Amino acid sequence: MDIGKVLERGWKLFVKDAVPYIVGALVLGLLTIVTVGILFGPLAAGLYVMAVRRVRQNRVAEIGDVFWGLAHFWRFFGAALLLALLIAIGFVFFIVPGLLLATMWIYVFPLMVDRDIGVFEAMAESRRLVRENDFGQHFVMLLLLAALSIAGSVAGVLGHLLTLPLTFTIVTAMYFTASREDDVLRAAIGEAGPPAGGPAVWQPAEQPVPPAPPQPVSPAPASPENQPVPPAPPRPMPPAPPQLPEE
Repeated sequence: MDIGKVLERGWKLFVKDAVPYIVGALVLGLLTIVTVGILFGPLAAGLYVMAVRRVRQNRVAEIGDVFWGLAHFWRFFGAALLLALLIAIGFVFFIVPGLLLATMWIYVFPLMVDRDIGVFEAMAESRRLVRENDFGQHFVMLLLLAALSIAGSVAGVLGHLLTLPLTFTIVTAMYFTASREDDVLRAAIGEAGPPAGGPAVWQPAEQPVPPAPPQPVSPAPASPENQPVPPAPPRPMPPAPPQLPEE
């Protein structure tokens, strides 16, 4: 995974729908505080819907998307609560285990949104994607995202409203990169357009034509010129003349 390229693509994904992301981040922050964290999971799922649908369907994000997760409240509330508890337990053991768990499960929410799967299946799939795409680079990305969030919080409300949704778009760019779907990600942010002549249409591969079985070759009829000449019948020898008696 190219860390610089992922950060660049996450930024481009954010810029595509900056206003809905900023308003969505404001709604997420306010309602999370008001509900003492209860709505964080469903509202975070709504921000991921904005990013995932932009990549998957090239669909412009809408402010109302942030409430999408409320229709699936228990799924995302339970997922956020489970991840928070497990990662918090990891942080109790000298912080590092918590960071490792957070790295391993970084794709749980994008997977649940994109593939419509449950939390345990998403946890297993996220672990597989991270393991197969260099755990160390994912760990570095997690530290960079944490530093970005801290910098946004230090910068005040405006900084937080910019960095919070940016972390969502960066994780989404990471997810599509790890899933080997660079083509749809690049198309969504304008790095690559559709192929010339319109979208590609699937066509079955050409099947090799088996060679025709050898046909028996019948001998050509002999032409009169080629007819064999029968041997001439033996001619009878003329009888020998009679011998005259000697005197």
